[in-house]
Amino acid sequence: MSNLPFDPPLFSNKGDFPPAHELPAAFAHVTSDLLPFLSNNVPFPDLGSARNQRASLLSDIQKIDEDFQRLLERRAEILQAVDDYNTVLSPAHRIPPEIWTEIFLHLKDMSPRRHYLGGLKHYPWVLSYVCRTWRAVALSCGAIWQEITVIDGVMCKDPLALLDTILNRCGHYIDFQLLFRCTPLHPLPETDIATPKSLFSVLTKYSNQWRDVALHFTGDSADLLTQVHGRLQSLTTLELWCLSREIGCIRGFEIAPRLVSLKLDGWSFETRSVFPWCQLVHFSDHRRAEPNTFSTFPTDFIRESNPALGFLHIDVLQEQSLATPITHSHLTTLQCSSASFIDSLILPALTTISINPCRRRRSPEPEGVLLAIHALISRSHCVLTSLNVSDTSLIDDLHLLLGSTPRLRELVVDFPHWRLADDWMVQELIWALAEKQDDADLFLLVPDLKLLSISSRDIHNTKAISFLDDDFGVMIGARKAWSVKIELMAREIALSPAGRARINCKKTVWIYL
Repeated sequence: MSNLPFDPPLFSNKGDFPPAHELPAAFAHVTSDLLPFLSNNVPFPDLGSARNQRASLLSDIQKIDEDFQRLLERRAEILQAVDDYNTVLSPAHRIPPEIWTEIFLHLKDMSPRRHYLGGLKHYPWVLSYVCRTWRAVALSCGAIWQEITVIDGVMCKDPLALLDTILNRCGHYIDFQLLFRCTPLHPLPETDIATPKSLFSVLTKYSNQWRDVALHFTGDSADLLTQVHGRLQSLTTLELWCLSREIGCIRGFEIAPRLVSLKLDGWSFETRSVFPWCQLVHFSDHRRAEPNTFSTFPTDFIRESNPALGFLHIDVLQEQSLATPITHSHLTTLQCSSASFIDSLILPALTTISINPCRRRRSPEPEGVLLAIHALISRSHCVLTSLNVSDTSLIDDLHLLLGSTPRLRELVVDFPHWRLADDWMVQELIWALAEKQDDADLFLLVPDLKLLSISSRDIHNTKAISFLDDDFGVMIGARKAWSVKIELMAREIALSPAGRARINCKKTVWIYL
């Protein structure tokens, strides 16, 4: 201390310390209680307590941080559980609209082919009731609204507006079946009745979108068809069924540039009608012909037909066979009832032929049809794989025909009346199908046969069925991988219990007696 400079004038008071200066303005408010602590290093009395409180608060904050982290982890677990629920337990919320569309179309295949105008509680209406997603998909998928059946006299609330709604939802193409029948006389108070004229007027607005159409109409409604003349740009398949024979002409379908499939039924063959015959690749003609009526229409049609025609069903009888047969290179399926028509054809691509005489005709069934088929095969050099013979005599001709069809896979025979001669003929057929040599199966007759069907609609038959015997059971057991279907009315058969057991063990045999 002696080496430090000392200036006595600096100290005005006696003692070892310099005098206290005036407090700064910022501390002017400090009371005299604090003044003793401002001149030394002695701490506040409560400072230790404050430090303890600070440590306690820091500990509480740390605990809160830990709790906060645990809450964040719990929140993440809950969010993950929600995501798992949306992904696993509720897949409907994650399926894209394209998949829903495929599901709805698959459901359409499982539902009846055509839905009804008033079927609001059925497919496809119910698809739009489930949720917003389903409704959006259902309204945007026109295919599920197509193939609708419209019946005159349908009773529902505002059927015309309902039909217009469906047609709007069908998209670019409309497939429908329209049935004109009868109108109920007493509608319910809360329902309306749709008449043929009003229904057809709604459908006509969309005629350029018609694609696959079936119209079953009465003679009184035939005049409505003229409304679609020249307005059938998308029509590809048409079925016309008139429920009345008293009709002069049918018009309206002369211009249909895309029409390829046509089916006619119900009205008289003499009714005048015009269709684009030369476009057709599938034609089925079930028009009614008067007894003993013959026409040149079958050969006229085949002469002017589309070279791509592949299916032809025609019931009317050809007037007479042509001296020079007509060749058609692409026809694969023929269903007819006229031997003269068959004699007028050369069909190298033919694989399926059915003899289905019009059962409404009261004239005797045509003769010589099986011989005509045999001659057709010989001059056409075609390979027949399916033969369906109905309502015609089979005596002496069937074996000759089967001998010329070694690739035949299906043989269907139907008898209008069961006669004793038919029983003998089938018996000979069974023996031929089960031909053996030295106890070895030969199967020389139709060795590729996979289906044999024998049936009769004679519900009054009281004669015994003799061809159903043990030889029949042996024949079934010898031929492998084929199906047999017998539908006959009989009170007695010649099949023993052992033969019955042999037949019953074959899963591909159906016998209805």
